[in-house]
Amino acid sequence: MSGIDRTPWIEELFEEGHPNPERVGCAPVQPYLDALAARRPPFDQFDSTHPVLQHVAQCSECVRAVRARQLTALKTRRHTTGWAALAAAAVLLLAIGTLRLWPELLDGWHTRTKSASFPSKLHLDLRRYSPQRGDPVSATAAPLELAPAAVQATIILPTGSQIGTYDVQLFTDTDLSTSHLRLRADARRDEYLTVIDLPLDLTHVPRGTYRLALRCDSPEWHLYPAVVR
Repeated sequence: MSGIDRTPWIEELFEEGHPNPERVGCAPVQPYLDALAARRPPFDQFDSTHPVLQHVAQCSECVRAVRARQLTALKTRRHTTGWAALAAAAVLLLAIGTLRLWPELLDGWHTRTKSASFPSKLHLDLRRYSPQRGDPVSATAAPLELAPAAVQATIILPTGSQIGTYDVQLFTDTDLSTSHLRLRADARRDEYLTVIDLPLDLTHVPRGTYRLALRCDSPEWHLYPAVVR
């Protein structure tokens, strides 16, 4: 595609900066990638709160998939749409890059979702647990019940938990170096409760036992037993 002024390091950042070889979270967004690449509704207007765009902004594999669709469409339409189509593709890529390069613009986006993408609801009440930092809770505590699906989760944190931005991961039970989920979400007050709302995509997580891990302003994790059935 001669004549296109491209900045290689920016393209490399967009397409390689957030590798996701296990394709965590990719399944629910796949039906939307054609519309995203073509900037058809609901992507004709840039909305940083849309969960599909949030995922693509953090997934190099999906960025490359969108880019491939755009390039294919441009080759097909180049004689009828010319540089206008190329400009539209560049604007979308720049918008996704903005989500990457200036994370402060995303403040609060991770707690807002659209029910159409994550229709199921899941409530996880952690108040019955008394975790120790870096260690799992008592082995006698019943594990949290999870399903290999994409859901909108509400997590009720243990009594006394602080307000702030939490890292949320799902570790393999026997290997705390292997994570199947990486999210950040803001905790809020709901009367006397401390609550986190966030989308959980576990569609590619194998059935088995895990540790749901949370931390806020700390290098150490609070670990909770969980099982994916």
